[in-house]
Amino acid sequence: MKKQTKKKAKTLSQLTHELDKWFSLFIRHRESKDGMNRCVSCGRTLPIKELQCGHYVSRSNRSTRWDENNCWPQDAFCNVFKNGNYPEYTKYLLDRFGQKWLDDLIKKGREIKKFTRFDLQEKINYYKEWISQNEKK
Repeated sequence: MKKQTKKKAKTLSQLTHELDKWFSLFIRHRESKDGMNRCVSCGRTLPIKELQCGHYVSRSNRSTRWDENNCWPQDAFCNVFKNGNYPEYTKYLLDRFGQKWLDDLIKKGREIKKFTRFDLQEKINYYKEWISQNEKK
């Protein structure tokens, strides 16, 4: 008889990495049409695979790292090489949502938030399910 090995629980770091992957897919697919989406900073329309999950408030802030209001599709040039292209990113958010909305997002980014393994796994499950239902649309 074989000895059953107990599956080791994923670390917070592993869960964070996995959630980042699924959340990024969600952000790039949300509001996409025919596998294409627009960079919120420069407006270029690109295939989803060529876009990234651009965080307005830095992803180092856990309270807004996986906040759907904080993240929008950006091309690599704006997100990486232009360090987020904040002047244009800001203009997009202000035009779409207004100053109070943006102020609230920035304020939320200053909050301290800790996530448990359960919290992270719950979010992973949600975004995986969303992607499986919407990716082919």
